[in-house]
Amino acid sequence: PSLTPPEAASKSQLFSPSFSANVVALYVKVLLSLVSTMSLTTLNDIFFTAINRNLDRLLLHRPAGTEEWISISSQEFHRQVAATAQTLLGWGIRKGDRVAILSENRPEWPIADIASLLLGAVTVPLYTTLTADQTLAQLRDSGCRIIFLSSQSQLEKVLAIDRKST
Repeated sequence: PSLTPPEAASKSQLFSPSFSANVVALYVKVLLSLVSTMSLTTLNDIFFTAINRNLDRLLLHRPAGTEEWISISSQEFHRQVAATAQTLLGWGIRKGDRVAILSENRPEWPIADIASLLLGAVTVPLYTTLTADQTLAQLRDSGCRIIFLSSQSQLEKVLAIDRKST
């Protein structure tokens, strides 16, 4: 499919800091229409295929207390990924930038991961069991520009790193 004015937008416009949510929605719509003709070669291909085929289906679960679980549909997952990617883009994250994820296994992990990958950023996964010194070494070595954290204890670890490294 091709874009026609006034919906037409160049790739540089789509990824400029002043892009609009409507342009991103249009871009995603076009990509989804192309997925059926593409082979699955990247994680982004898999993401768009899952969204395209499972809009009303369950994709993830998250705990909602000690015995309850909340379902996250592929449509909700898509919405959260798009919002996260938009935020990262607004913060200046671009292709090739490193984005760390210091988190246990939870729905926010793949949301942060896919959002980063959609922008062409490189995800740097960090084990939550690493010590502050080990985490500092990983962050320094990878050159991360931003980090996603899962909990107060992980925030405290990173703050301790920040105090150590200054």
